[in-house]
Amino acid sequence: MQNTDAGDFYNKVISIIIKHKILFVIGGGLAVFKYTDLNRPTNDLDIYCKGGDYPKIITILKTNGVETKILDERWIAQALPPKTNNHNLNSKTRVDILFSSPSYLITVDDLWFEYASEIRLFGQTVKLAPREELVWSKAYIQDRNRFDGADINHLILTSDKKLDWKRLLMRMENNWEILLSLLINFRFIYPSKRDLIPKWLLEELISRLNYQLKNPIPRDKICRGPLLSRTQYKDDITKLGFTTIS
Repeated sequence: MQNTDAGDFYNKVISIIIKHKILFVIGGGLAVFKYTDLNRPTNDLDIYCKGGDYPKIITILKTNGVETKILDERWIAQALPPKTNNHNLNSKTRVDILFSSPSYLITVDDLWFEYASEIRLFGQTVKLAPREELVWSKAYIQDRNRFDGADINHLILTSDKKLDWKRLLMRMENNWEILLSLLINFRFIYPSKRDLIPKWLLEELISRLNYQLKNPIPRDKICRGPLLSRTQYKDDITKLGFTTIS
């Protein structure tokens, strides 16, 4: 992110969006770095916006001469730097514009902005995605070539016990088992920091698990794997006879 030419491009995109007074927050690897102060390789800039603002951003960027590409209209588009012989621009330099996630399980709503913090970035004052929403969005990234568990662990580790666990539980209410698995993973990796996970939360999730153990096995042959990876569970759907809810 320290590359001057890439920074100029990011600044241009951010400036255009700010000028048109459209709400957005910075997420992704840069947000993780700002919260944790732990350097993490990243070539792109992630901007999260509301679903209703997503087409506006694409339009105003195009109007202002920025190349855009819609990858999946259900959750992501990209803004790309001009094609030049400038070798100072990494081939992966881009701005990802997101309003959901690959599994379509997250939604950018008012709480993203209500709990966001402000930072200075590329000469602009911008909002940083809340730590809780970062954890929520990264909880469903468990693919062969990318697992965001380390980011989640570092966000918890550096939270100084200030995470709003009630809000995060609300976000993951329907998929509480994933939250439990992430917390167990954190406890395994950082035994001396187990107290960063509140006791009430573990007791609540374990209580749900105990109740679930007393329930009948589901009759429908469901595989929820595609919610975490579109590729790793493809054969489960096409060859093993499972169905998915995504």
